[in-house]
Amino acid sequence: RLRKSWATQPHTITGRFDFVVDNNDNLKTFEYNADSASTLLECARIQDKYAKSIGIDEEEGSQSSGHWMVFRLKAAWRAANVPKGARVHFCVDNDDEEQYTALYLMEMATDAGLDCKLCVMFDEFSFKGSDGTIVDKDGIEVKYVWKTWMWESAFADYFKAKTERGDAWQPSENEKVRLT
Repeated sequence: RLRKSWATQPHTITGRFDFVVDNNDNLKTFEYNADSASTLLECARIQDKYAKSIGIDEEEGSQSSGHWMVFRLKAAWRAANVPKGARVHFCVDNDDEEQYTALYLMEMATDAGLDCKLCVMFDEFSFKGSDGTIVDKDGIEVKYVWKTWMWESAFADYFKAKTERGDAWQPSENEKVRLT
């Protein structure tokens, strides 16, 4: 599954494996979570600061993994096939950890030449016209999204909205987008 996912979704910027050690000291994999970027800031900035504080970067040829993460994140954004200068909407829940993680990734994307906007929940978005085009409060069409909220939440809200609005519903100008 992972190989297929990586082959069919080449523009994934972040992901996380969740591991556990069982009672017999065996390493087990719980899941691969492609939507989660938690601990990126900690791994990059804090690990790097700790390594420098204990002198790791002073040894010839040694640097912390946090040091390299910055370069790799910027390279991932450059390789994502998002046109230089295009806006990436960073969609997060109203959660401090998600927001500071998104701000860190926005810094990497900005350094890679992209325009970034933090969008907490979906108050930022509305429809433009009746064709279903989604725009942000600046009137910029939403084309590139980095998100931490779960697809399951979005689909659940979609089906709830469909039930409330009925099958004949069509988007109207300036109507808020209904996603959790």
